[in-house]
Formats: sequence, C-alpha cells, structure tokens
Amino acid sequence: MTFDKKCQIFSQAEIASLRKGGAILRDCLQYVSALVVPGISTLELDAKAEEFICLKGGRPAFKGYFGFTGTLCTSVNEEVVHGIPRKDKVLREGDIISLDCGVIYDDLYTDACVTVGVGLIKPAHQQFLTHVGKTLEDTIRDVVKAGVRVGDISAF
Repeated sequence: MTFDKKCQIFSQAEIASLRKGGAILRDCLQYVSALVVPGISTLELDAKAEEFICLKGGRPAFKGYFGFTGTLCTSVNEEVVHGIPRKDKVLREGDIISLDCGVIYDDLYTDACVTVGVGLIKPAHQQFLTHVGKTLEDTIRDVVKAGVRVGDISAF
C-alpha cells in the first residue's frame, strides 16, 4: 500500500484481499441478521459473528481495539452506535438493532453495518428502514463510480 497526498493506493493483490474480506463481512452480516429473533441476546449474536469470521479465515476487527470486548457493535433502538454486546441485552419483538462489524483479512480492514427489525416491527419503522435502504442503493448505483471521492458521496 502506498500513500500520496490525496489518497491511499492499494495494489491489485491488496484489492483482491479487500474483496475477500468484504465478502466475509457481507456474508457474516447476512448470517447474523438471520439469527435476529426475539429472545436472543446481543452477546449470542456476537459469538456467532466471531465464529463465522474465524471459520472463513478472517479475524474480528473490533475485538480488542482500544479494549473493546465484542466482535460486533450491537446498538438497539435508541442506542446510536457502538453498543457493547451483553448477555443481559435480550432482543424483544419490535426492537430494531444495528449490527456493525469489521473483518481483518490479510492485515486489511473492512467495516460495514446493517440495521434489522426484530420480529414484527411498527409499520412506520419498517417504512423508514425500507426508505433508507433504497436511498443507499440509489446512491451506490448513481454516485459511486471510479474517480468519485468519499467527500463527493458524503455530500450527495
């Protein structure tokens, strides 16, 4: 990896590793999202995420970072970001949880988050999640292209 004044430049091998790490991360978030049901604790979800990442050849990126104890950041309802997985934080019908995760693969980091409803959620909440998801997909399709800078995407 090299740096210039404007950006970080990855080699073709590093790009391939980032894609592999990103695929592990995507698959992990899909797997853990499917486990989100009333009665499961955020610590149980965390353990499943760690197991999945390690089985696929990655390492949890968040665990141990500045003493963070989890593989996931699990933020439920009004918790904004970086919630700590806990045995006593049990999901209930109607909750909304954000699952933030990072994977290290070949010493390169990938990081992503997904937000899902627990069981049946209020129609207004589902409408909000659907709208936000569509907006993200539209932005990726219409704005994210070669040569576009992160600041350009953020300003969209």
